[in-house]
Amino acid sequence: MPEVPMMNLVYGVLAIALGITSLFLASANQNWRSRPLPRTAARLLALALLLVGLLCLCAVFQLLSAVFVFISLSMLLLQLCPYLGVLRRSGRAG
Repeated sequence: MPEVPMMNLVYGVLAIALGITSLFLASANQNWRSRPLPRTAARLLALALLLVGLLCLCAVFQLLSAVFVFISLSMLLLQLCPYLGVLRRSGRAG
């Protein structure tokens, strides 16, 4: 069934994106909201989502490849989050 690995990949990437976003929104320096999310709850949610994302990637790739994709995607999203907030505040994003 070729659909199952593809869905695991989609769920893994989505879980990692939501986990990184939750981690970013818990930061005091985030610029998406007027106040950051509660630290403990947001960090626990981020940790759970990141772990689920990594496990989904492990179901699709070998462990080393899954860790590489996880770290690369995390670095990309952690770099993009502040810029997406600035873009949103400038009124250019929709």
